[in-house]
Amino acid sequence: MNHLIYPIYNGSFTVKMGGGGFFPDVKNIPSYAFLIVNENTGGLILIDTGFHPDFIPGVDSTSVHFEDLHFSEVLEHWGYRTEDIKTVIMTHMHWDHTGSIAKFPRARFYVQGEELRALVRLPVNEECSFCPSHWLPHLQQFELLEGTTEIEPGLKVIFNSGHTAGHQAIEVQTAEGRIILGGDAPFNYTAMWEKIPEPYWQQFRAGYGGRFYWDDNVRKEISSHLAASNSLTRERPDRLRLDEIRSLGVKFFTSHDPALSCFADEKPISLASGSGNTGR
Repeated sequence: MNHLIYPIYNGSFTVKMGGGGFFPDVKNIPSYAFLIVNENTGGLILIDTGFHPDFIPGVDSTSVHFEDLHFSEVLEHWGYRTEDIKTVIMTHMHWDHTGSIAKFPRARFYVQGEELRALVRLPVNEECSFCPSHWLPHLQQFELLEGTTEIEPGLKVIFNSGHTAGHQAIEVQTAEGRIILGGDAPFNYTAMWEKIPEPYWQQFRAGYGGRFYWDDNVRKEISSHLAASNSLTRERPDRLRLDEIRSLGVKFFTSHDPALSCFADEKPISLASGSGNTGR
């Protein structure tokens, strides 16, 4: 069963690290969500929901080209409404992918159970990579997956972990072949966290960075939801490595792929465009 893939540009952001010298600023990163349209049924699936400029961690971080109504406007341009989206697949729960969850009140959000279990035991200094206010009020809309899962014929999520504990890529069958939406799979920040000394975190949390840390109830609410879903304790699913995931498709795109700029919310990804990265 074939699908069309429409990239939705969400704006670009720069994360500034406050001049600590531990690693450079992350500059002008484009952010994309993806609308998947089933060519046989007309069904819609959204991949991720982008960032919101009210939550970009770091010090004096910035964004450009963000528009709060952009999702609604792009969907309307294609003849849809946000209310038409019944399924949203979250590659992972970092702040730059969860910013517009609240815009889809009728959707079910497909998230790996391993992602939420890892958040319960997340090191405190990594809390600023996630924004509970984006998604904590919507936990009842979550569908927890355990490993690689077919969502519908021609579309499956592939558990690969790495970037986050529950990161998942998406394999989409199109008329041109299988295309892999890799989320942030190529990026691993373990070394970055290890590089920053504890005194820096203490200073960051005591000052500007304090608002990026969680209150005491966040872990309790996540744990309660996992328990109610019989997902509080599970064996970690088998994962595919990045090179294995790349080999599955004829094209591979990340959520921050500069090659996607040529689509400009107007046309689906196509092999004929010559854009993107080869899957192999």
